[in-house]
Amino acid sequence: MSLNDIPGGAEAFEFCAKFCYGIIVTISAQNIVSVCCAAEYLEMTEGIEKGNLALKLDVFLNSSILNAWKDSIISLLTTKSFLPWSQNLKIISRCVDAIAWKALTDPANVDWSFTYTRLYTAKGKKSFRSILNPTLNETHSQHHHLVPEGWWVEDISELEIDL
Repeated sequence: MSLNDIPGGAEAFEFCAKFCYGIIVTISAQNIVSVCCAAEYLEMTEGIEKGNLALKLDVFLNSSILNAWKDSIISLLTTKSFLPWSQNLKIISRCVDAIAWKALTDPANVDWSFTYTRLYTAKGKKSFRSILNPTLNETHSQHHHLVPEGWWVEDISELEIDL
């Protein structure tokens, strides 16, 4: 059996299959686009069954990935490999909108990364914010960290012009 037609290939198909069998999977900024496209390709939508994978991924994308600066950029970078699926699902435009919105937002109100913050706090290590800024006093709120003006320019400059 060949899985060449499924966006994301065998790995994305495996995530979808595990969902069907109730096996826990880890979705991150690196793989959410491929799994979203595969779920759409496999018609794992609400029209087929309530609580299906496509809706759950969409909620996670909007509530976690697109709320975090680095995760939005990582997800946007992965969309190029899944054209036209990522474009039809409006993942590209949502990533671009999220990034643009954050670039205009007060840096104290920007979540740097859902993926990395969760990784570090789950392992009992320092949060990603305190790793980015070692001068962060952990007795203060994590939202009070020093961020230079134009903090977003370097990350944006790594994006290709067509994105």
